[in-house]
Amino acid sequence: MAKTIEFSCDDGHPLDLKVARVMAGKGIKGIFYVPIVNLGDGREVLNPGEIRKLGRDFEIGCHGYSHKDLTRMSPKSAALDVKRGKEKLESILGRKVSSFCPPKGKYNRELLEIARELGFEEVRSARTFNVNPRGDSFLHHPNLHVFPHTLEKDIRDCLLNSDLQSAWVRLTLAGEGHLGLLKYLKRRLERVHIWFHAWELEKYGLWDFMEKL
Repeated sequence: MAKTIEFSCDDGHPLDLKVARVMAGKGIKGIFYVPIVNLGDGREVLNPGEIRKLGRDFEIGCHGYSHKDLTRMSPKSAALDVKRGKEKLESILGRKVSSFCPPKGKYNRELLEIARELGFEEVRSARTFNVNPRGDSFLHHPNLHVFPHTLEKDIRDCLLNSDLQSAWVRLTLAGEGHLGLLKYLKRRLERVHIWFHAWELEKYGLWDFMEKL
């Protein structure tokens, strides 16, 4: 049975403050990946005061400056976007920002090298389902995306990441809905990392799921 559930929440939406209240009430630790502006999706983002408030109880990670797809930029432009995001967050928080999640979890070899050069200690991806325990590698794959994914989406994600073990497990649990996979992960792993977007929790009515963690 999982001894620990941890979370990460992406996009820096104002509803992150609601996530913080829910998670603090449950004593669940996590990290919020916050962009400075959201030019990629156009959604509202936290202001500096809200970021500082969130940072009192939780870790804040870099989500780039603009929330644009960094893999579609030149390495030079991507490096500048990440550097600006990191530096702005550090200026707001008054402390080092050591974790990075690229917008939409999209990364390539060049982006991982950029993250290393900028001094990040870890990079988080955006796996939908992953049965493997977290190791000590620089690139961190979470275990479950809190979203009503289909079986096909879960299997495709596993195969795109060359994770045949997770794909096989998902097939054996074909009768289970995506969110129901958390029960299996809690039995299998000592530490389960879930990730989500606060605006998706609102859009798809997933707050009850979070309350029952």
